[in-house]
Amino acid sequence: TCQMLDVIMKKLVFAVSCLATFSLLALEKPATVPEVTRWESGNGVLKLPADVKRIVETKLDKAAKDLGTEGYTMDIGPRKIRITAATQTGLFYAAQTLKQMVKTSGGNLPQGKITDVPKYRVRGFVFDVGRLPVPIEFLYEVVDIMASYKMNDLQLHLNDNYIWHEDYVKQGKDPFKESYAAFRLESKLKGLTAKDVSYTKKGFMDLVAYAKKKGVNIVPEFDMPGHALALTRVRPDLIYQGPMPHHPERRCEMMDAANPETLKFAGELFDEYLLAEKGKKRAVFADCPVVHIGSDEFFGSAESYRRFVDGLLGHVQSRKYTPRVWGSLRRKPGKTPVRSEGVQMNIWSMDWGRAKESIDLGYDIINTFDRQLYLVPTANYYRMDRNLKGLWENWQPNVIGPDTIDPENPHFLGASWACWNDMIGPKHNGYTYKDLKETSENVCGVLSEKMWRGEKPPRSFEAHQEVLKSLRK
Repeated sequence: TCQMLDVIMKKLVFAVSCLATFSLLALEKPATVPEVTRWESGNGVLKLPADVKRIVETKLDKAAKDLGTEGYTMDIGPRKIRITAATQTGLFYAAQTLKQMVKTSGGNLPQGKITDVPKYRVRGFVFDVGRLPVPIEFLYEVVDIMASYKMNDLQLHLNDNYIWHEDYVKQGKDPFKESYAAFRLESKLKGLTAKDVSYTKKGFMDLVAYAKKKGVNIVPEFDMPGHALALTRVRPDLIYQGPMPHHPERRCEMMDAANPETLKFAGELFDEYLLAEKGKKRAVFADCPVVHIGSDEFFGSAESYRRFVDGLLGHVQSRKYTPRVWGSLRRKPGKTPVRSEGVQMNIWSMDWGRAKESIDLGYDIINTFDRQLYLVPTANYYRMDRNLKGLWENWQPNVIGPDTIDPENPHFLGASWACWNDMIGPKHNGYTYKDLKETSENVCGVLSEKMWRGEKPPRSFEAHQEVLKSLRK
């Protein structure tokens, strides 16, 4: 009798143990990157069939305004998975979550309900393709990486140049002729389009359409009046002529912001892409609601800079696009007003522009703080890729240098990290765009967590890396 009782007790303990394990499994939030914002545990698990699509039902409910333009709900029941969203983007993001859960679940999904709505509107990546030849095929891969982590803003820096012109000056050479510069888009302006790697207008429009289906907005950027050597080479008459107490070697890349012809030229250049060309139904940038006018690191007159920027912002707005600009007004104070209503601004340097000051002026800001969010591959500065653990544990999108912004402030849009390809020309050490894929995956995998959820990370950095590895299998 005692032996029989002992056997019964052992079976009971085993049964309780199994029940506890089963309950924990049912309670466990699915492992995804970023983690879902809300999880309500159900009872039991859903064993996934070989064809997961067979058990998925989707519903587009435009009345579900609480989900916004990117959120969704996912009910995981004993036999079905039901997904609801107000937009196609929401349904797409739900599919990304489900795809990740299939990989991390081991074939069994915990039953429950997901309500997943992003905290920040802009979750971005600024990619400098103006200095590094990046074929358009790789940009499709970048879009796929971003979409898989629910990042939605790809700002393409489409023109730039080698910045250490003094390297040539010291050799007695003319940087205007020697320094690398490129403008990546096809243009009707003779001599402007880069000869090594460039994007046709149709090819660019196809990329934008592809990204849009995956919830990624392409933000094209033409940088001027600084970083504009590709432009001054086709219009040398527009090179800045005024005093340059800082970085005089960079005059060759500075457009003359004081010259009315410069603003006229800039407007005509943008119009080639903002307006439909003769015989075409749509503009090249028709599906790019936000267009960036650059305007960082101009070392000429502050007042002429302010007039130029205000004029170009107004020009973009007159074409029914939302303009974006690099924050620089702190370094360029003056009496000339610069419009702010409906203007987005990257806050990137505490010397050039502060978050709270810019919000007070009326700008909608994006955290692109250089000390935390800049990567210059192979350089000995701006190496955010070496601080991913610190970013995972400590970084918050709404803390920008000395300023902490209320996440609910309507003027705070979100954050973007940036990859700048400074190390070209004499400083180039052989890296190519191919070397950036894994880095981009790692950075997006870390920052997307904070950009989507805006909270403390759900797991240790080491555990997070393991989840990322499982997702890439």
